[in-house]
Amino acid sequence: LRGQVLKVLHEGHLGLHRLREAAKSAVWWPGIDRDLVAITQTCIPCNQHAPRKPDGVSRQERPDPAAPWDRVHMDLFELEGQQFLVIIDAFSNWIHVEHMPSATATNVINCLKALMSTFGLFGAVVSDNGPPFNSTQFKEYLSSRGVQFLPAAPYNPQSNGRAEAAVHQAKQGLRKVACDFPNLSWKDRLLHFMATQHAAPS
Repeated sequence: LRGQVLKVLHEGHLGLHRLREAAKSAVWWPGIDRDLVAITQTCIPCNQHAPRKPDGVSRQERPDPAAPWDRVHMDLFELEGQQFLVIIDAFSNWIHVEHMPSATATNVINCLKALMSTFGLFGAVVSDNGPPFNSTQFKEYLSSRGVQFLPAAPYNPQSNGRAEAAVHQAKQGLRKVACDFPNLSWKDRLLHFMATQHAAPS
C-alpha cells in the first residue's frame, strides 16, 4: 500500500520539497521521509530532467505584490516544435501554461481574455519586449483593460526571472510527463502537468 501511495504522490514529479509538502497534508508512516527521498532519487524522469544548478547570475526581481494577480510574468517557449505560453502569478506562484497554435499577439490576447474572465483583471504584466509582446495590438489590449505593461530590461533576460523559472518548470514537467506517458497527445500531457502542479503546494 505504501508503494501505491508513493507512486500517486510522486506522479507529477514535483521535486523533493513539494513532494514532502504534499505528503505532509495527506499521509504519514515511520520512515516516510526516507521513502520520499528514495523515490525521488531513483526516478528516471526526475534524474533525466533534473534542473541545472543556478549559474550565479543575480536576478533583478521586482518586489513581491500585495495580492493575487496584481502582477503576472509571462513568456513564450517552444518544446519539440510546439509553441507554449507560460503565465505565473507573482503573488502565489500559480502557473498556467497554454498550448498555442502559433506565437501571435492575437493568440496571446485570447489566452489573457480567458484567464482574466476567470480570475479578474491583472494589475500588471511583465514580459520581454520581443514579439508578440512588443506589438501595438498587445499593448493596446492591455491598455484598454487598464493593465500596466512592464517590459523586462532589454539585453537582460534575468529581469523577468519569474517567467524564466516558470518556463524551465514547464519544460521539465512536460518532459517528465512524456517519459511516463509517451502516447499522450500534447493536450493531454499539458492537462496532466497542470493538474499535478495545481494539486501540490506551491
